[in-house]
Amino acid sequence: MITSVLFDLGGTLANGVKNAKLQEQSVRRVINALDGLGVKVDALRLMEARLRNRRRHELYRRKTLKEVLAEQWMKEDLEAVGVTVSKEVLDAALKAHFDVVLATRTLYDDTLPTLEGVKALNLKVGVVSNVSSDWAVNELVKRLNIARYLDVVITSAKVGYRKPHPTIFLEALKALAVTPREAVFVGDDPVSDVAGAKRVGMIAVWLNRGGLQKEAIEADYVISSLLQLLQLLKRLNEKSNI
Repeated sequence: MITSVLFDLGGTLANGVKNAKLQEQSVRRVINALDGLGVKVDALRLMEARLRNRRRHELYRRKTLKEVLAEQWMKEDLEAVGVTVSKEVLDAALKAHFDVVLATRTLYDDTLPTLEGVKALNLKVGVVSNVSSDWAVNELVKRLNIARYLDVVITSAKVGYRKPHPTIFLEALKALAVTPREAVFVGDDPVSDVAGAKRVGMIAVWLNRGGLQKEAIEADYVISSLLQLLQLLKRLNEKSNI
């Protein structure tokens, strides 16, 4: 019997921008915020430090599946350009960065109808997200007006491990007080979402919005729109009642 549905956030429920332009906007906003505190930073040097640190952090994340917190990478970025990082400086820089990032996030058209439909089935709902800031995700779900649908929000920033590490999935199941076979996980990443969820025994649904090739995907089910999830959930629970 399915009692819970867990969703990935970025690429599944919400769209977003990840490119060099976004990083440039973030750097400019951070520089403006620090300028207001009397701290002068060169834009080119900060961008170079950020890109250099990002490459190092991404290698670390892939190798260990451990999260690098926003407080850590921002502090390293600023120290690399000679800034003395007080709490006031760090808080201002982080707020400036996440104001830029969160403003780019929007819901897919099928997100709200799906969340409403899942809740109408009396199922528990949660989000499991790889992100460097727990605050940022909780702020985002408020801004997107979907917090009311969510029973739990689990982040790699809070847990310490990123998907597909089993720990983050198990923490979500624990928070919902359900077993793996009672839960469906829905995500757009074949490795982080699908393989990770299956590894702990959850039913894994791959959201293949882009119509990618399906070979070697370990998903139990594949959908191209979140709206297809509702009928799938009904079928799964009908089968369990036979």
